[in-house]
Amino acid sequence: MSGEELPLRLVLFDDTHRDIVYTGPWFERVDSFPKDSGLVYKGSQHGTFGNASLSFRFNGTAVFLLGRSESNIVDNELRAPGWNCSIDGIISPLTSEHVVIGPAQLNNFLLCGRGELEPGPHNFTVHTNATEQLPFWADRINIRPTRDASYANTNVFYPPLDVDILYHSGSWFGPDNGRLKWTTDADATVLLDFTGTRLTWVTTPIEGQASGKSRAVYVVDDQEPVFIEITGIAPGEKNLDNRILFETPELPLGRHRINVTHLGPAAPLVMNFLEVENGDTVPFGGTSPESPFGGGSENPSGLAGSKTNVGAIAGGVVGGVVGLVLLVLGWLWYRKRQRRSEEDLKSGILVTPFVSSGPVPPAATGGTMHTKSSPSQRSPFSDSVAEVSRTTPLGIAAKGAPPPSSTSGQTSTSPQSSDGLSPTSRENDEASNSDGRRVEVVHHTDSGVRLGNASPVEVVELPPTYTPS
Repeated sequence: MSGEELPLRLVLFDDTHRDIVYTGPWFERVDSFPKDSGLVYKGSQHGTFGNASLSFRFNGTAVFLLGRSESNIVDNELRAPGWNCSIDGIISPLTSEHVVIGPAQLNNFLLCGRGELEPGPHNFTVHTNATEQLPFWADRINIRPTRDASYANTNVFYPPLDVDILYHSGSWFGPDNGRLKWTTDADATVLLDFTGTRLTWVTTPIEGQASGKSRAVYVVDDQEPVFIEITGIAPGEKNLDNRILFETPELPLGRHRINVTHLGPAAPLVMNFLEVENGDTVPFGGTSPESPFGGGSENPSGLAGSKTNVGAIAGGVVGGVVGLVLLVLGWLWYRKRQRRSEEDLKSGILVTPFVSSGPVPPAATGGTMHTKSSPSQRSPFSDSVAEVSRTTPLGIAAKGAPPPSSTSGQTSTSPQSSDGLSPTSRENDEASNSDGRRVEVVHHTDSGVRLGNASPVEVVELPPTYTPS
């Protein structure tokens, strides 16, 4: 069936629309009456406590007035405000006597109207005789326009059985009249291609279904997914009927696609109707599973790409954090090493190994030298940095060989220190080597820190002598 043969959608006119003319003592009230059943359209209504009327001219084939019904007990009698509706001077068959069924305050209530009108211009009028105890409220007017009619700043009504709504996956249920559609299946998806600037999903709780909370997600075009919460109705709880489940952000005027997926696990996802701002009254003739935005039918909910993006972002964040931690630890390690080096320099400590690549002292080459003993103890925390001229090669004292002796063969070893450690011993005599420099041979019997020497005598240090075991 082509778009020219499909029935047109209803157009919704809020009570504040400029094409509605109010006569008499009307007032506007911004109140959603949230404790009463039904949805107040856009949060405002026109009310009256007296004799008043409204009129509305349109081009179309149907017209309906919806508002708030208040029936109360007055003088021990159940009463409701009196009103009547007429189309082109002919009284509508739906009048107040069809509403008085008991004390009730109901929003979004069908007050009067008529369908199957001859296409063309019509004049719709409402007269009421209300009181403060029995006020009359007008919320919105719905019309089915002709194909050549054009209305600005209006919204379009999508019932659950609209030809462009595609229940893509899962099991969807509803009454034969198509007033509702719902699903309890996780991952059940519904798609819709539409023209407009904003979409609103209106839902209603279903008694007898799971009352626990569920979640759903919707995606518009290729935008980020938006998650929503669904609340069921518990046994014995008052049913507040239709409520807004979600409303998309404002969109650029043009064609869009929305994908809605029920995630479960408890309350069902219920569609009462959809409303599209600045929407198209002419259907496309159906919605294809293949998205015009490149999503395709394999991923109708649009979530896979989002999960990939989220994973990539999460991986990047974790990697960045780990890298930052490693940088901080490396910097702390470097600072610790640097501080330790600075402290060593300030304390005058220079640790020198016995192995040296320097020249061999005269004692190792047969030269003449004198030795003398050194003090047995010396603080390792000297104020000056130790500077050692030369050290003897490791091979001089290998395998317990005795240390080189002076020409006189006289050596003396300092006594053991009071702390039980073997102190450093020095040869007693001093002499000058062949080039005229004074040489002092130091024979070490322990290992440890070598301190600076303020003496002008050149010091030659030998490694400890070990006796054969």
